[in-house]
Amino acid sequence: MFNYLIIIELTIIISLIVYIIYIRKKAVQIIGFFDKVIAGNTFKRFTSRGKDPFSSIGLKANDMITALTSETEITANKLQDKNILMFQYIKFLLELPTLYGREEIIKLTLEYTLKIFRSECSLIILFKNGQYTAYIYQKTTEDKPSYYTINLGTEFNLKTNSKSIIKNFLLAEEKETLLVKDILEPYNFLQIPLATDSITFGIIQIVNQKSKRDFNEYDEEVGKTISMAVANQIKVIEVIEVEKNATERLKSIIDNIADGIIITDQSQNIILENPAARDLFSLNPIKKEILINELLKPTNNPNVSLVLFKPERLVLLGKISEITNNKNEVEKYIISLRNITSTKQKEREKSEVLFLTATKMYNPLLYIKKTKELFRFSNEPEIEENLAKNIFLAYDLLNKLIVYAEIEAGPMRLALKPTDITYIIEKVVDSLGNLLLSNKIDLKMRLEKNQTKLMIDADRIEQSINTILSFLIKIASENKDYKKVEIICYIFEKDYSLIELIHHNYYFNNIELIELTQKNVLFEKFMQSEQNLEDLNLDFAFVRHIIKSHGGSFHICSKKNIGTIYQLRIPKGT
Repeated sequence: MFNYLIIIELTIIISLIVYIIYIRKKAVQIIGFFDKVIAGNTFKRFTSRGKDPFSSIGLKANDMITALTSETEITANKLQDKNILMFQYIKFLLELPTLYGREEIIKLTLEYTLKIFRSECSLIILFKNGQYTAYIYQKTTEDKPSYYTINLGTEFNLKTNSKSIIKNFLLAEEKETLLVKDILEPYNFLQIPLATDSITFGIIQIVNQKSKRDFNEYDEEVGKTISMAVANQIKVIEVIEVEKNATERLKSIIDNIADGIIITDQSQNIILENPAARDLFSLNPIKKEILINELLKPTNNPNVSLVLFKPERLVLLGKISEITNNKNEVEKYIISLRNITSTKQKEREKSEVLFLTATKMYNPLLYIKKTKELFRFSNEPEIEENLAKNIFLAYDLLNKLIVYAEIEAGPMRLALKPTDITYIIEKVVDSLGNLLLSNKIDLKMRLEKNQTKLMIDADRIEQSINTILSFLIKIASENKDYKKVEIICYIFEKDYSLIELIHHNYYFNNIELIELTQKNVLFEKFMQSEQNLEDLNLDFAFVRHIIKSHGGSFHICSKKNIGTIYQLRIPKGT
């Protein structure tokens, strides 16, 4: 009978233990369900906000971010069944860099830490830029806000506070070491270091005022998981900030480039483009996609030409370059767009010049070839005269082509030396003296005799003055009423010399200028005078080119009842 009573008592005790375990399991499930609901609702409030910054960062940074977040997620999964609230929070934490900054993540972490540990105060102390800052979150009191920061300066010793600590009963001297001793009466606390890449940069502390619950090894495990998650996410934010700063610097650079610049990722998504590129495709964005697709085709030619109408016709040259990482993998593409409309126009003009010159030279060269043998055995003056005309025409065409090539080549290489400008003028007048006398041209000169010499290419300046004076002699010889020509030279010691060749009373109107250029110029190189008159011919364009190469200027001004003034302004030089 006694044995039966023992068996019954054991059965009751075992049943009671099983029932208690069952009730506890149900309670944990119920608490976990409420925790999950709370965390899930919070998570939903903060998702789907703003633009994902990961779209604009490099592969290296993306790899680092992926490694950090993967480590956080794997660790959190191990504790999923033990603490639903912590698991949901860390899942939520992984999304935060796309929504918040560093301080907002710290604040939310501290808020959730109070819930997870059901404690009264939590704080994070971080070291950055030589300063320690404490971020404190506590249950609301009358005289303190729930969240605030304290600048600790350089007084906090992180090295001595960089270990995991569990204290369930604090001695008086231990309380004095806590930062929150003035905020509440500490009873127990849990401390976990924050570290990435084995470098500690802060700590998390959870403090209770009353003995509501003691911390245990499981709490330490949860704390280390949260610490690792927060440390990794702070690192992620730093990586994103570095990438953003690099992107901002790159943007500030390309915004000041005149050429259009477009930067895309591997999937042809545009990451950055400067205002010049946006302006080029403002009326036709489809052309931009066409250009990018053409440049990204696997061909050996990295250049593509594209024609736009905005509304004027623009010719663009697109060039693509690759940006690779340390693994030699392509991260981004840089596309540069240059407006080559003027270049194409010049190329077309050069082709037209060469074609026109070749066409014009064909007949005189053919005549010279046919009549050179006949000329050796014939004394007829007509053959000699025609041959001379064709030789001069061919020479003139070649000379014009050489002049055109020199102008298109850009600024000249000058042989500068100290020269007396009045000597050059007198030399030109002496060389043309016979023409002046034979055409009965009245030439007057007013030249300032001065010891000041100009640093110029004497041959080029002589060529310029000779070209202008020869033209004046030609015009004066064809117009008997306009035989008066004057040359004036002003020398300013400190600055420049001014030479004016004046054809008195002879006036060009617009129609005469146009007719003159159409009759006597093979290809027109026009300049603008003070009255917006087109310049006369290629020879004057070459004169202007010579003077501009010296840093000076050449102007033509034609006024009724006064005449035409050809003005050369030549700097003194050094």
